[in-house]
Amino acid sequence: MNSFALMFGGSIFSLTAKGRGMRKTLLASLAIIGLAAAPVFAFNSDNLNTITFENSTGSTLTMIVLSPEDSDYWGPEILGDGTPLKDDATASYSLGYADTSFDFDVKAVDDKGNEYDLNRITVDDGRQATIRITKKNLSNATYNYTLSTVRVTNSTGREIDYLFIPPSDSDSWGVDLLKDQTTLAGGDTKDILILVRREPAEYTLKAIDESNDEYDVTITVDPDAARTVPVSVGAKDMN
Repeated sequence: MNSFALMFGGSIFSLTAKGRGMRKTLLASLAIIGLAAAPVFAFNSDNLNTITFENSTGSTLTMIVLSPEDSDYWGPEILGDGTPLKDDATASYSLGYADTSFDFDVKAVDDKGNEYDLNRITVDDGRQATIRITKKNLSNATYNYTLSTVRVTNSTGREIDYLFIPPSDSDSWGVDLLKDQTTLAGGDTKDILILVRREPAEYTLKAIDESNDEYDVTITVDPDAARTVPVSVGAKDMN
C-alpha cells in the first residue's frame, strides 16, 4: 500500500494511500468547471443511513476522512471546523449511498501525527454503522501531501439542509458535511478540507435546500489553482 505524509495545521501527518490494491489519487488544489451530472440515485432523507465514529485510540483525533471504495480518490475531511474528536468520544453523521450496502475506507489522524487506516468497511441498510478507531489501526507513511479548502457559499436564497462532496467517480454521496444539527443559511459560507496531490480529479458538490431541491456543482482539483477555492451554489445549479 502506498503512503504519504500530510501537512495539516503546520504539522506533517503520515497517511497511507487507500484503495483496493491501487494508488488512490490525491490532488493539489481546486477549480470549478461547471455543473455536475446527477448521481445515480435521487436524494431522499429517509434513505440516509447513520454512521458513527468512536475514538478508542487514546489520543485526540484531528481529522477523519471517509472515502467510497468504488472511487480512486479520497472524500472530504468530515470532522470540520477544527473540531477534534477526543478519546472515548463519538461523532455521528448521515450517510448516503446507492445500494443496499456499500464499502468505505477510513483515514484518521491524531494530534500526535499518528495515522489510522480502516479499509473496506461495509455499511448496510437497516442498521447503523459504528466504526471504532483503535491503536490496532495504526499505520506508517512516507510521501508528502497537503490539504486544499473548498469554500462553499450558499447563494440559493434558501437554507441548505444537506451538503455532500463525494468524488465524481463514485455512486456514494458520502456523509452530510453540515451534520444533523447544522444548516447553511443563505449568504453563509463553510470551508471543507480535501486531501490534495498533483493530479486533477473531479468532485460533485451536492446541496439540498429546505424545499428538498437539489443543486449540483462539479469541482475539479487542479495543481495550478489556488489552495482555497470559492464555490458559490445558486439557482443556476438547481437540478
